[in-house]
Amino acid sequence: MTSLALKLAILVISIYGTYQSPLADPSRGVSSAASVLASTSATLLGFVIAASAAIITVTDKPFLANLRKTGHINKLWDVMTQSAFWIGASFLLALISFFVPHGPSLTLTGTSLGCIIVGCVNFADASKKLLKIFKRL
Repeated sequence: MTSLALKLAILVISIYGTYQSPLADPSRGVSSAASVLASTSATLLGFVIAASAAIITVTDKPFLANLRKTGHINKLWDVMTQSAFWIGASFLLALISFFVPHGPSLTLTGTSLGCIIVGCVNFADASKKLLKIFKRL
């Protein structure tokens, strides 16, 4: 699980990197980068929801009952929730960046990039745990 300081550092670096990139030139379209971020984050959010639904469908298994007793399933839900939050935030920020002027749009696109990176790191952690669970079922 990534710490809050690391998440904030990723967000700041992504915003700074966006201002140093060719996207900072107003003649180049920020909307193309925002559309890529919006579609990617929407797809990843679908994967997070599908993974959550897969866990919900097998809750009656004894192995998951043992995980619930030890509290490990709560840790998995925390990671899945954080992943969905960060990826969903990336999606919303990318959508909002379509409707604002260039300066704020660039900031929103950079923040969206940082959010999707943090969400992917959380989802990678959750995926490792999910694979271990599904191997045991």
